[in-house]
Amino acid sequence: MIKAIIFDLDDTLIQTSKAKYKALQHAAKKFYDLDLTDDDIRSHWGKPFDQFIHDLFREVEETQKIIENYYSVRNNFPTPAYEDSKDSLILLRKKYVIGMVTAATRHMTLEDLRIAGLSELMFDHIQTSEDSSYHKPDPKVFEPIKTKFTEKNILTNELLYIGDSISDYEAAHGAGLSFVGIANRTTSSEKFDNVGSKWITNLAELEALMIG
Repeated sequence: MIKAIIFDLDDTLIQTSKAKYKALQHAAKKFYDLDLTDDDIRSHWGKPFDQFIHDLFREVEETQKIIENYYSVRNNFPTPAYEDSKDSLILLRKKYVIGMVTAATRHMTLEDLRIAGLSELMFDHIQTSEDSSYHKPDPKVFEPIKTKFTEKNILTNELLYIGDSISDYEAAHGAGLSFVGIANRTTSSEKFDNVGSKWITNLAELEALMIG
């Protein structure tokens, strides 16, 4: 029986790729005359943020300075929530403990939630890049939040993770969590089928799937 639902953030609750890809590309061109492609960004996506920036920008400058430059333009490219995210979180929180695991920094996560019209108060626990040295698809990424939920008497087999990618599936499966993919955002339903994963196309479908 599922007692807690843990969400990925980017492209699961908020519409990240379109906005952040544009922000990264704009910052790269403006500050470093770098032309970053979608494939460049996608190849590093999901890494802890500092490592992501370091690898993506090819060490053109000290990483913290690159991050400062990126922060100076990122709010010009806001990341809205998916239409059903807020209502689904409110509804699900009435029945389940709610968590989040993201590779973004805590500062960026809270800022993205604010911009998207969501709130950290919708979550019982938020795990960010500062909380783990591992990242998906490594199952160890879930160790900190599993510990937090064990303290709430919620066991690993009572946890469900919702994510948009195959690396989300691989990490959750390897860590012993149940998983449901949110399809056709960054990963097709066919790819989820190929790995044997359950999937939905929007969060409003989640509870019906769990009951079924």
